[in-house]
Amino acid sequence: MVMGIVGNCLVLLVKFMCKGCSLLIISGALLAMLTGGQRSPWCEVVSLLKFAFITSSIGSLAILCVQRLIGRASTGSALFVVMVAACSACWVTGLVFGSIPVIYAWIKYDSAEMLCAVFWESSYSDMLVYILCAFSVCIFLPFLLIMFCSLLSAIGCGSNSNR
Repeated sequence: MVMGIVGNCLVLLVKFMCKGCSLLIISGALLAMLTGGQRSPWCEVVSLLKFAFITSSIGSLAILCVQRLIGRASTGSALFVVMVAACSACWVTGLVFGSIPVIYAWIKYDSAEMLCAVFWESSYSDMLVYILCAFSVCIFLPFLLIMFCSLLSAIGCGSNSNR
């Protein structure tokens, strides 16, 4: 609950500081209200991008934790190329897992909530497999990597241990 309140306060702060963001968000919500709901492909694109942004952010944080643990990579080194490839893989993974609900037509506009949501009623077993795979690959593995690298940094391992 506290994280939700803090997150919403940060969203309001961004809206206050960047008027263009508010205009983009309000115009999408206003269009949905006037037309009786968001229509395809807008609903699917928004849902796909939300998932891709979330998973790429978590994956990028994990990669940054690894980079911090092993030391800074210069832009000309092979390690830099590996880090860029890993960040790109996070985006691709997010797009792949985000496109599955779009392909299976699980995304529908929920007029009660005024947003696009995933409805699972028709295929419970598919939903379970999808959720387990998406959670394991996109959330759990990066979280473990973040925790592992943070623990190693805290006990003084890595190239930045003298700080």
